Amino acid sequence: MTPTDDPKRWLEQQGIREVECLVPDVNGVLRGKALPTAKFLKSLEDRALYLPSSAFLVCIDGRYSGSNDEGFGYQDPDMRMVPDVATLCLAPGAGAGKAYVFADAFHMDDRPWMASPRHVLRAVLDLYRQRGWRAVVAPELEFYLTAPNPDPDRPLSAPVGRNGRSETVQHPYDMAALEEFEPVIRRLYDYAATAGLPLDTLIHESGTAQLEINFLHG
Repeated sequence: MTPTDDPKRWLEQQGIREVECLVPDVNGVLRGKALPTAKFLKSLEDRALYLPSSAFLVCIDGRYSGSNDEGFGYQDPDMRMVPDVATLCLAPGAGAGKAYVFADAFHMDDRPWMASPRHVLRAVLDLYRQRGWRAVVAPELEFYLTAPNPDPDRPLSAPVGRNGRSETVQHPYDMAALEEFEPVIRRLYDYAATAGLPLDTLIHESGTAQLEINFLHG
């Protein structure tokens, strides 16, 4: 059974107690609300799930774009969040009993909230379809692993690997260096499988503790 077939039954079968309803902003940051499962199911029926529209005005540094201190009039009407049950999945890394779902944002009169990246993407895909085009993407994610660092004034450093030492030189495409982070890599694979993300390959990049994950074309 998939969540689309029967969301309530799927949530019960998975033992879900809380659902995080998510809207990605223009920077790719996930914003939204966490709801008890009963409240989430009720929102599917009465469409009474709301979020301040300022969620789409937050800059990457946490400040609001177009706020009063920049000389603009400030309004913050609510927008309606409509969960897309086809995206409902177990929340990887969040422990048992939690699920994620993406939502679409609408005005109260059901017009799409066009600042929502999901609506922007749909508009672009519609243009592609009109021209007979098909979008094919294969994301490539490069990132650094770092040691825990609670002090923002201290520079980040590479974490300690399985050999008990931190990387200090470059190891591009080095499999032995990659295996130093096997526990983290295994967790990444497990979480991706839980979320239904189609991973392809993984390499050690040029930087210290720099990894790259490729997704399958789709």
